[in-house]
Amino acid sequence: MRPSPELAILVGVLLVFSPLYVGVFHIGDPTYRLTAAEVEPTDDGFEVHGPYPTWGLDDDIICVGLTDRPCVLERHLLDGANVSTRYGVEFGHYQYEYVYANETFYRVAYDERGGRTALRLEPVPTEDALYHSASPVGAVRAPVRQAVESGSATARQSLLGDSGKLVAESGTYYVVTEEVVRSSTAAERRGEEIEEAVSVLGPVAGLLLVLWGQRGLIRRA
Repeated sequence: MRPSPELAILVGVLLVFSPLYVGVFHIGDPTYRLTAAEVEPTDDGFEVHGPYPTWGLDDDIICVGLTDRPCVLERHLLDGANVSTRYGVEFGHYQYEYVYANETFYRVAYDERGGRTALRLEPVPTEDALYHSASPVGAVRAPVRQAVESGSATARQSLLGDSGKLVAESGTYYVVTEEVVRSSTAAERRGEEIEEAVSVLGPVAGLLLVLWGQRGLIRRA
């Protein structure tokens, strides 16, 4: 039994625009494994009970881990150097609030003197730096929140905006790392093939169905 022209046109239109929505189903996409590690304040800085991102604890804290800058300016200030500028203050690629060096947290501060800005670093307690840098667990996305609450979680898309960020829950601090787990099962590989076939062949088949449906409507009229 042949489909009605109206049904053929409807299905055809859906197939024509299939490349726009087929990716929404994440067929064959990699899975992202999120793992939370507790960050404990200690007398000599902090201790992470598990893995944490190589770039550090949080965007608000620099000079922790393998950062994208050597922190020469900050170490220069800690050595007692006087650094000033007449153009105001810019902290790297983005604003940061704290520096970690010599097992101590420092707050970035500056003074205005005679139209110039003098930079300095003020030592602060570890608890203060972690408290003011951390995001509340309710402010992060659901998979990251689940990782904090249960230790681990999975996601179908990258959450780099929230993973690698210091998160606070009930007075305890956590940092969440993200690991890509590539598709490996036969079903997932088959899903990738189906998604690619629909994206490539769907518009062609859809256009043919629309044309067939239009001809059917003309004949019926």
